[in-house]
Amino acid sequence: LSPMSAVETILADIFEKLFSEDLSPMSAVETQFFFVIWSYYIQINIINYLSVLIVLAALVMASRIYLEAHNMKEIVRGVLIGILMQLAGFYVTWVVF
Repeated sequence: LSPMSAVETILADIFEKLFSEDLSPMSAVETQFFFVIWSYYIQINIINYLSVLIVLAALVMASRIYLEAHNMKEIVRGVLIGILMQLAGFYVTWVVF
């Protein structure tokens, strides 16, 4: 378990308890935002893979809305929380350590 994964897991638990959010939108956005930060850090171009991840995340979120498991407000909040968790993980892993 990497330090970034441990931080993200702890933050996901905290945010889920505070905001009672489902982890579907958060994890969908976290994955693609992780790859954005990672590709920037190691200086590679992964735009093709990133476009596939964006489409998959959009499908997950659209299906959650269609199945009435979430509304648009919850999806947007989950996306923002997912981005914040990745930024916090980035800060702790690469800036602090």
